[in-house]
Amino acid sequence: MDDLNCQQSVLTNEHSTVSKNTAAKNAMKELLYMVQTIAQNIKSVAAEFDEANATIQDGMIY
Repeated sequence: MDDLNCQQSVLTNEHSTVSKNTAAKNAMKELLYMVQTIAQNIKSVAAEFDEANATIQDGMIY
């Protein structure tokens, strides 16, 4: 009977580990999505800055 309890304990621990790994993987996917979104926003702002800078340069009299 102790052997059965030991096996059940091992399976429970393995299931817990798998659940934690799945949760960690899902959290990493969410974090990656956030980082990609931030990177895209930075690219958009940089493009707007470049466009504004070009407009300013076009309007300057030397």
